[in-house]
Amino acid sequence: MPNNGVMTLSRMGIITGVAERIQRLYAYYITTNSSQGRGQFTNAPSLQGTIQAYGHSSKLLPQYVQDDLNAIFNPHFDAVEATVTINETSSFDNSHRMTIVMDVVVYVGSTPYSMGQQINSINGVLQDIFNAVNGTTSLSST
Repeated sequence: MPNNGVMTLSRMGIITGVAERIQRLYAYYITTNSSQGRGQFTNAPSLQGTIQAYGHSSKLLPQYVQDDLNAIFNPHFDAVEATVTINETSSFDNSHRMTIVMDVVVYVGSTPYSMGQQINSINGVLQDIFNAVNGTTSLSST
């Protein structure tokens, strides 16, 4: 039985809406500093920590990000399908560019909800994050 709420440290309390839970869980993953999630009682994954540990390998990084996404979303939904792809390029100015595309489909009962995000970075510095599903900012049921 999945946990139907996501805790916040704000007056919002527990978030129960599907889209809001997906957005909050994803935001926690991409904004958490790697040292914040490592403690005596928790081992919360963070995108920063995963990139720090596996960013050197375009073969390992997608699998570990995918594992993180499954670990984050599985306790809150009936089923999760996460897919991650990494595109790396070097430009004329020798900057290292990486694009991480994350597609997560969560299920509430038999209803799927899709969330896709693309993260672009240059030399390890975050450049932008945008919705990769239909170019919108809202989550959609597929």
